[in-house]
Amino acid sequence: MESGNQLNVDQLHQLIVELNKNMDTLRAELASTTAGLANVEIRQRNTWRLHGAPHICLPLRKCIAGDGYALAVAITPEGMPLPPQPANSAQVGAVPVPFNDEPSSYTDEEILDLVIFYNDAFHIQPEDAIGCRQDKLRIWLTGPGM
Repeated sequence: MESGNQLNVDQLHQLIVELNKNMDTLRAELASTTAGLANVEIRQRNTWRLHGAPHICLPLRKCIAGDGYALAVAITPEGMPLPPQPANSAQVGAVPVPFNDEPSSYTDEEILDLVIFYNDAFHIQPEDAIGCRQDKLRIWLTGPGM
């Protein structure tokens, strides 16, 4: 006989499902926080590196789940072909490979690839010229995090 305080098998199963969902959410938040903390040190190193020679930057770790394809499409310069849609997105904590370590040498295509990878548009606007896009990328790689 079941008392009023006991859980039946279905309720227990539902509770386990909810706990697993909560754990998945916590794991994702922890991965994003861990990547963000690693990026604080990387940004500091990038700031130092840009003031020395050669002017190279290290890649930041991905902090935002998913891909930034829609962001890339929104800032693709007029007349330029749209970037290809990725088959899947990189995991949080990953770094892009290969990585061009000189922000001032990036092309529009390379910047859009990073937008897709990081799921972040680096505050770039559709009307920004390539020099402005490179500057915004450099600021993102060296700044306090945005």
